[in-house]
Order: sequence, then structure tokens, then C-alpha cells
Amino acid sequence: MASRNEPTVVEIDENGRRWAKGSSSTSEDTDCMEAARDPEVVHIRSSHNRRGRVIAVPVAGWCSFVDFAARRLH
Repeated sequence: MASRNEPTVVEIDENGRRWAKGSSSTSEDTDCMEAARDPEVVHIRSSHNRRGRVIAVPVAGWCSFVDFAARRLH
């Protein structure tokens, strides 16, 4: 089982991207987002529709978003 800080890898796609769910998701949870990171870009998709559209965000933008969201949770 992954620790709180380690996302669960759910798939390695045809491009070699390691798609992972957030650490607070369960293995049965299909209504969350998944992310895969390349050196410059974070790819984001719905776990409900893995073959659907993917959003690509620069790593710096993704890090800013995560920092912002984490501050709002506390």
C-alpha cells in the first residue's frame, strides 16, 4: 500500500507515462483525477474516462496550483 505521500500508479501508457492517482484515492474510486509527469509538463486526466481528453500543464504551473490548493485545505 502506498504511503500518504506516494501516489498509486494505475497505468503506464504507450508513451511510457506513469499515470497515478492521488494518495487519498482508493483503488475502487473512479471519480478522481490522475496525473503523469514528463520533464516539462504534467498531464491530467479523469480516472473515469482514461481514454478521454488530457490537459497538459507546465510543471511550474502545476506546482503553483498544488501549493495554492494545499494552503486552502488547512
